Amino acid sequence: MEVIAELMAKLPDMKIEGDISEDLEAKLWEKRMSDLTPAEQLAVEIDRFMYNYDTNVYHDNNQTMTENVSEISEMIGQGDVEHLTEWLNEVIATETAPKEMQQAKELLEKLTEYKPLAKIEEMEEQNYNMVDNVLNNGVGEKARKEENKKTQDKPAEKMSLKARLAEKKAQVAGQGRDENSKNQQRVL
Repeated sequence: MEVIAELMAKLPDMKIEGDISEDLEAKLWEKRMSDLTPAEQLAVEIDRFMYNYDTNVYHDNNQTMTENVSEISEMIGQGDVEHLTEWLNEVIATETAPKEMQQAKELLEKLTEYKPLAKIEEMEEQNYNMVDNVLNNGVGEKARKEENKKTQDKPAEKMSLKARLAEKKAQVAGQGRDENSKNQQRVL
């Protein structure tokens, strides 16, 4: 049975004709745990707790473990976990075995810690370099680059008008000499 569960876990898209025993299905989900999303992993843990807590109520549901897990993970993904938290609180409130009570507390804690919308918002902020919905896009870096350009483009000291005029005259006179020498070379 272990080999069959491993084979089925390796081929998740494989269609299975007929019914799978509950034990085989549980082993199959156990093998797939590492490949599941956090919501699905939590859903598997909750489903197994429901099964172990009250098997009769679990069987009255008339769903397979796969259907239960997909339904629970969808609810967790959408943040619709009120009735799950209520049920877990009821389990804790009723005098159950200490092991079950501890397990219910752990699951309740995991449910409250799991906030899919907050994770999506965080990913969105990272995608747009945003913090608290303010678009940054490296504004600090951009401003520093612009300041560096301005300081590089500016001369260290502003030249006087007379000095610039004298420099320009020297350039023009130098170009005039170069043109005269070129013309003389062409004539020869």
